[in-house]
Amino acid sequence: MDVSILGSAPGRRQARRLLSTMLLLQLLAVAASWSAPAAAFTLFRFSSGASVQLDPEDIQQGGASLGPGSDQSFGQGTLPVELTDFSQPLDMDLAGPLGGFSLNTRLFSNLAFAIRLSNQERNQCLNSGDFEISLRMSTPSGGLESAALNGGRLGVSAFEPIFRGALGNSRCPGILLYGFSLDLSLEDAVADGDYRGESEIIVERLGGGQAQTAQVTLEVGVPSITLLYHPDRVRIDLRAVAIAGLLGAGTSCGTDGCLDLGAQRFDVNALGQPIPVNVQDSAVAFAPVQTVTLQNAVAVRATGCSGNTYTSASYQIVNPTGGIQPGAGNIGGLLGASCGLDFRYGDLSFDLDLAQASNANATATIQITVTGI
Repeated sequence: MDVSILGSAPGRRQARRLLSTMLLLQLLAVAASWSAPAAAFTLFRFSSGASVQLDPEDIQQGGASLGPGSDQSFGQGTLPVELTDFSQPLDMDLAGPLGGFSLNTRLFSNLAFAIRLSNQERNQCLNSGDFEISLRMSTPSGGLESAALNGGRLGVSAFEPIFRGALGNSRCPGILLYGFSLDLSLEDAVADGDYRGESEIIVERLGGGQAQTAQVTLEVGVPSITLLYHPDRVRIDLRAVAIAGLLGAGTSCGTDGCLDLGAQRFDVNALGQPIPVNVQDSAVAFAPVQTVTLQNAVAVRATGCSGNTYTSASYQIVNPTGGIQPGAGNIGGLLGASCGLDFRYGDLSFDLDLAQASNANATATIQITVTGI
């Protein structure tokens, strides 16, 4: 049985096309020796099952194939935010634009089954339009399931027959050849390895009430992949009100500075004497080093995780300038989390020394490392 994959390398497609041609030549040789039944057609399958191993590039995400490697990284553009309060983490909102990242693949079989017409049907010159053919998954889940621990399933979004041609008299053929296309969703796949399902071919002659059914086992091998989603660039605009709060000022901040330390009360014991106003007594002590947390700044999906968890999820701050402090740490929300192709989100943090800040931009690079395989 010949199974080709959308997006396969040209060499693989060529090998499968050659196999398809060889099968067709064998069918042509065997067709002449078949003894047609007298009244009803016969459903003939070329194989009891089909097996195929997917590579990362066979899998599509948002209409584009994944790369050839098992580790994939996808930048999500610039995420701009305003920092007005150091006590609250910055919501990067990476979760918002990631909802449409579905993973799917399409499998083709050039020759999967045939309908051998009876002598009576040949004499009636029946053709493909005289038969209704439906393909479906007969497994309980309606998809392909994995026997691995927490293995999940591959959903079937479309399963359609493809008419490949006829053998015999061009007007009154004796054999009708079919393949199929199968669209699989990998959204519920958890583990790598083989996913297995039972499919059913149902052929019914229109108007004749005759129907036949055949079973075909399908096996699809899913690769180990880790998919990392991250912003290409994070721009944080530090508003004056954020620093004003640290210095004890109120919220009336303009472009030139911040005013208002609140109402002050003093006792006047003798007129003509200076009033002892001491602003420092009511000011808040200044803590120059503040931690900035980027909430939901990365997202990960994976299959084939060791122990079904992310065994490493860390980051490092490198090449810092303008008050950003070097550092490293684990990605909050990811390390030790159960892995799967559903999204897992993580937080990043860095320290900012406001005593070193100036009107120039503070910059740094965050290196992210996540291990799922």
